[in-house]
Amino acid sequence: MKLFYREKETFYNKLYNEEEGDFTSFNEVYTSYLTWWESFAGGFVVERSVDELSHRLYKDIVNLLKESRRVSQKTFHVYLIYDECIFANPQVSSNFAVIPIIDFYINYKKLVLRLKECFI
Repeated sequence: MKLFYREKETFYNKLYNEEEGDFTSFNEVYTSYLTWWESFAGGFVVERSVDELSHRLYKDIVNLLKESRRVSQKTFHVYLIYDECIFANPQVSSNFAVIPIIDFYINYKKLVLRLKECFI
């Protein structure tokens, strides 16, 4: 969320046509989104939308590791982002992954295989 605050002008420039754009209308959308995102309802909706799948993801990765007789000695963190990352490539490393929520629904099988690679 810090990026969203710090880079407000960047979002405006990337998402709005400056020639036709009106910073006032952008601010209305920006403020509405922040209000929803920071509310109990917004957080609850996002968390519940992936709750079941996040448990499934955990079990699938554990099963893949068991099948390949691998034991992870490290903690692995999965950070979800609301939408696809348009300013950088989604990150995956040996101890964390930044994943758009849509990957849970559209690219689940590829996601599991991609995350399995973090443990190899």
